[in-house]
Amino acid sequence: MGSVKEPALRLVLKARDALSRPVQQSAKSLEKLSNKTRELKKQLSTLGKQDGLLSSFQKQKKAVQASGQAYKQSEQEVEQLAQ
Repeated sequence: MGSVKEPALRLVLKARDALSRPVQQSAKSLEKLSNKTRELKKQLSTLGKQDGLLSSFQKQKKAVQASGQAYKQSEQEVEQLAQ
């Protein structure tokens, strides 16, 4: 029985040695991918905040333009009434 276990053990050890390097490389690749994913999530969050700020700015700009137009119109009406 000892003679059967020894070749089987050698085969298992050889297979482990053969697979160890690819497994380690895969683990490193997965770690890099995980880090990149975290980085991209942070960037996406930042872009989302910037989009919200831009949208708010555009709304405020429109409101200011509308107020400016209303002011000009009121000014013209006052001038016409003053004549």
